[in-house]
Amino acid sequence: MPTIYLLTGDIGGTNSRMGLYDVSSDEPLCVKYYRNQDYLKPGAVYELAIIAPFLKMAWETVDNIAPIEDSVIVGCLACAGAVRYNSVVMTNIGDQLIDGNAIANHSTDTYLKSVKVCKIINDFVAQGYGCLTLKKEEVEELTPGSWKMMEENKESDPGPKVCIGAGTGLGECFLAPDSDGEYTCFPSEGGHVEFNPRTEVEIKLREY
Repeated sequence: MPTIYLLTGDIGGTNSRMGLYDVSSDEPLCVKYYRNQDYLKPGAVYELAIIAPFLKMAWETVDNIAPIEDSVIVGCLACAGAVRYNSVVMTNIGDQLIDGNAIANHSTDTYLKSVKVCKIINDFVAQGYGCLTLKKEEVEELTPGSWKMMEENKESDPGPKVCIGAGTGLGECFLAPDSDGEYTCFPSEGGHVEFNPRTEVEIKLREY
């Protein structure tokens, strides 16, 4: 039986944060940050420039890891861009392509050959679903008592949730519950929204 590992990526305009997990644990076996401008030169193939070196480093440094030829890697990369057909063109990294199908079908690199599945999701899909796991001690209330109110009503009246975060761009998503209270996350891209000024100050901002 092969050993299954989870490859994770949080890929923004500035950094690629890669992680490797044993599926039996929430604690990462290995985490490394890559500064995109140092690794993604014009024409770079993302999986060869960042993923393959990361996997090589992990298998060379993590204790008691299964041999790469006996391992199956399942990847999920959260990318700051509009995802189409399991791929994304990163407009904030010089139109860098990240293609999940190409990563999963790679047949030459020793480490990439073990990646059997690679799903590309919007980074705020990951953030949105992550918000559902937050504990009280991880939250700072803007309106006192809001956590208690949310907890008291989450079974009888689960409401929509919104997640916004500023990084190199502006990430946005909302989550809506179904009839069973299970949430689905819908991504957006704040940095791709057109600006329609309506006041003199906003017109000056646009001109600036």
